[in-house]
Amino acid sequence: MHERRIPRLVLLMGLALISFLTNAQNPAKHEFSIQQCVDYANRNNVQVKNALLNIQVQNQTNRDITAAALPTVTGNVSGNDYLQLPVSLLPGEFFGGAAGTFIPVRFGVKYNASATVQVQQLLFDGQVFIGLQARRTSIEFQTKNKEVTEEMSIT
Repeated sequence: MHERRIPRLVLLMGLALISFLTNAQNPAKHEFSIQQCVDYANRNNVQVKNALLNIQVQNQTNRDITAAALPTVTGNVSGNDYLQLPVSLLPGEFFGGAAGTFIPVRFGVKYNASATVQVQQLLFDGQVFIGLQARRTSIEFQTKNKEVTEEMSIT
């Protein structure tokens, strides 16, 4: 026997139609104030989002400039444990031995450790000092740019 099947697409379209008709009888009401509409437009406007990102980029640039003027401290610690000290062969004549003989001798210490600390400070770089002076102005510029972009997006 051959069974009749309802194609899946037709079934999905029927369910969508029933859902649409049910929602058409009871439409949901959404009311927004003008300020809510403006806020929504500002949050979702690409130009406004880019202006906000520009402010974040400028803040990070200011941090980088400030970091260039601060001192840098680096350190290093190392240690060695020689399990077996290296052997050197010295001529036996040094110690009163026969000519042509060699005496094994070990030089060095079993353990060795070292530590270093390095401090660097930028004394003068005109670009860094100008950047330090321009930090506040650049943030103000990006903030004003964002405000202008918001105003232009409303009109």
